[in-house]
Amino acid sequence: MRIMRELDITQLLSYLRRDKKTEGTALNFILLTAVGKLQLMKLELDAVLQDEIAVIMEGTFKN
Repeated sequence: MRIMRELDITQLLSYLRRDKKTEGTALNFILLTAVGKLQLMKLELDAVLQDEIAVIMEGTFKN
């Protein structure tokens, strides 16, 4: 069993868009919507993390 260390959201979206078995189905729509929301959440978390790193670095250089 292969363990994924990091979810590549872009790759998953690409797969869902070209999957002919589920294309146009409600399941495909739901998955695309869910993955799209995950992508937005990841962007928001990345922004928060960058802000936190900047605060830490600022405090480090002041001392």
